[in-house]
Amino acid sequence: MIARSTRLKRIANLEDLAEDGQIEPLGSKRKRFAEHGIPESSDKKREGGDDGSYLPIQEMVPPAPRCGPWGGSGPHVRKLLLASSEYLSFCHNNDLPFVNDLAACAGLVHQIKGGTRLMPEVSELAFPDRLLLAKTAIKTTDAEVEKAKEEPLGKFKELAAERSRFSRERKQAIENADGLEDELDTAQTTIARLEREKVEGAERTKREMDHFRQSRHRVLMSERGRLFVSAARRIDKFRKYKADRDKLEDKRLLHSKASGTLQSMDRLEKWGIPVPKKLKDILSANEFPRLSDLRSPLEPAPGVQTERIPVEEQTTATATSKASESIIQDRSPERD
Repeated sequence: MIARSTRLKRIANLEDLAEDGQIEPLGSKRKRFAEHGIPESSDKKREGGDDGSYLPIQEMVPPAPRCGPWGGSGPHVRKLLLASSEYLSFCHNNDLPFVNDLAACAGLVHQIKGGTRLMPEVSELAFPDRLLLAKTAIKTTDAEVEKAKEEPLGKFKELAAERSRFSRERKQAIENADGLEDELDTAQTTIARLEREKVEGAERTKREMDHFRQSRHRVLMSERGRLFVSAARRIDKFRKYKADRDKLEDKRLLHSKASGTLQSMDRLEKWGIPVPKKLKDILSANEFPRLSDLRSPLEPAPGVQTERIPVEEQTTATATSKASESIIQDRSPERD
């Protein structure tokens, strides 16, 4: 009963798989067997003979050509070539089904040494040359793969060495950075001190410049006032000289006329020509007894040598006097 229920479950599962398209239906499989000339085995042959024994592997139905080593594209054969090592015989004579007979299954597995061989020997294949070429190609590919592995491995070693070098350099750079940070702090302190000194020096220089500017302005104003006073005094003196000179010119003119006339009269008296005394008295009144009375205070005394002023100094003095006169003339309306 257990074997029958198990068989029914297997049939139901196969039908479900056939409906889903995962396996080939039984009708199409029979049709394909008939096309290739492969006789279909009966249920009795699949499960065992009349005496309950299974058929040997040589008499079993071979798989479809699509299951062969060439993938179904090779020549159509009725029977696969089997190696001599794949031939074995097993007999099961028991009322218990084979799938439920653990001892029989163990005996069969014990006879299959090394497991079942789905692939025959190379010499028994239909295309041994292609297999050798494929084997050579595989070896070549393996060699190329190994060679390709060596190049990244060498690069990896170089990168590892470079990484270790960078690590050492990084540690050294960190150590140097610690020292540089101390130097940076010292430099920043020095810079701050120099900046303060710079600001203080700039302020001190500004104060000194302001002081010099103010003192220069005071000196300039004082010197300017002194020059204005001196120029005004000299101009007043010059104006007085001009007025006195005009008066003295008149006196000199009268003195020269009187002196000349008296000399002419004395000469006439020597010649015996009489001259009226009243005329002499009038002329003597216009004659000055001292020549110093006819000399201006600005004129040097007779016999005194004076230094000649250079032309440039005379030009400068003249320009200064003219400027002073213009300044005084400009200020005269304000005084009025």
